Amino acid sequence: MSVETEIKLQLLRNFGERAMRAALCSALSAHLPRAVSNHLRSIYVDTEGGELAARRMSLRLRQIGNRWVQTLKVPAKQRIGLQAYHEAEAEIADGTFDLSLVAWKSRDLDWLKARQDQLRPVFETDIQRSTWLLEHKRDKVELAWDRGHIRAGNRIETINELELELKAGTPGALFQQATALTTAMPLRFAHATKAERGMRLAAGGASAAAQRQGTLRLSAKESTATAFRKIAEECLRQMQANERAILAGGGTDSIHQFRVALRRLRAAIGTFRNLLDPSVLERWGHDLKWTHQAFGRARDLDVLTEQTLAALTQQYPGDAGLQVLVRTAEDSRRAARAAAQDVIDSRRYSLMQLDVARMFHDDSWCRPKAADMSAASVLGFARDRLQRRYRKVRKLADKWPDLDLADLHRLRIQVKKMRYAALAFSSLFPAKASRSFLTGLEALQDCLGALNDGAVGQQYVTELAAAVEKAGSAQVGVVEHAVGLVAGWHARGIEDGRQKFNASWLVFKAQKRFWT
Repeated sequence: MSVETEIKLQLLRNFGERAMRAALCSALSAHLPRAVSNHLRSIYVDTEGGELAARRMSLRLRQIGNRWVQTLKVPAKQRIGLQAYHEAEAEIADGTFDLSLVAWKSRDLDWLKARQDQLRPVFETDIQRSTWLLEHKRDKVELAWDRGHIRAGNRIETINELELELKAGTPGALFQQATALTTAMPLRFAHATKAERGMRLAAGGASAAAQRQGTLRLSAKESTATAFRKIAEECLRQMQANERAILAGGGTDSIHQFRVALRRLRAAIGTFRNLLDPSVLERWGHDLKWTHQAFGRARDLDVLTEQTLAALTQQYPGDAGLQVLVRTAEDSRRAARAAAQDVIDSRRYSLMQLDVARMFHDDSWCRPKAADMSAASVLGFARDRLQRRYRKVRKLADKWPDLDLADLHRLRIQVKKMRYAALAFSSLFPAKASRSFLTGLEALQDCLGALNDGAVGQQYVTELAAAVEKAGSAQVGVVEHAVGLVAGWHARGIEDGRQKFNASWLVFKAQKRFWT
């Protein structure tokens, strides 16, 4: 049973065959031979409850000319950026499934055979595929251009993508070719397989729900470098899981969870910064900050619209100025969401992901002078970094009554960094102690977040009122009254936040540090 390792890139516009070949030759700085073309029609099966999909397995029957090929795919060891599957193929004479032909002994196969009678067709794909073999020294990569559709009942989804499959050599060859293609062509780094897309379509094509962070387990036996890689890859998975919901115009929580993943990744990079090569640290820092800022406006307007303005319009249902502010905010919110979607489709964002994934595969992110620290157990590193974060929080928070809003914002950032570090390292320590500490940190973060939302929200309301005035609206007067209502609401929220913070801080600083 072979292992299929590949990268997918979603094309963002259509190409004719000549234009595609010219674009590929230009992107790869190479002359491509004539493509091998095939028409591929595939039938994917699963149980009524989608049990194969739940295990990230797929079973298909593919027609290639007059031949039928059965393919079973089972997840191999997953690394960020690559799709890797154990793949068992067998040619079928009569076009019907036959699991006895799978020459592979495993629990997954035994599990599947026990459900063979429950399998049913779920969706089909109809693809025109053009392939080229790219060779460089010992590396061999098959480049495939797939265009066609997935059909599940009366629902259809278009396919227009490039696949890079490793035939020989190292995964670095895939990242090299993917980076060259993405630099020169309108492509988005894609994460879903055709099987995953087909199952979603069969389920009604519903937008993906927002994804919270997954469970992360570290071991005291692991090196510091291994721990950083695991933490960072889990952050990237959360980011990628929320991309589709954002692109589909999903709920506000998808943008929020995307930004949470970004903040966690930036915090992890800051915590482990002494391990990173300075040039890598600078590049990742710039790209992640750019991405985070690009999503900031959308999130801020979500909070303003769904929390502050929604509460005020409920309290003052007939206020005309509030209604104008709400409409203006919704317009700005739609524009901010569209800008966030453009970021996900942008070349810079895809190249950033490819760069991060490539470096985690070849460990080129490591700073050579930090080899001893990278190889040491993560436990001592975790204790040291948690203590440093804790001291920074205490230094500011102990004098919180004298802090202005700018200082409270700085404290909020330090509390977030402390919480993300504590979450990342908590599995190294007793669960009960870390859980209590994290609960206290979350309470502090909520209080400081409410203070920040009030300050930022007032800035946006002032901006929205200026937009109404610039548009020459006859309702400028009533909007000014509404701005006053919002200002009062925010002022009261800031004062309440200060009082709640005092109580939360007294509880938190009495907590025992779980890493000592």
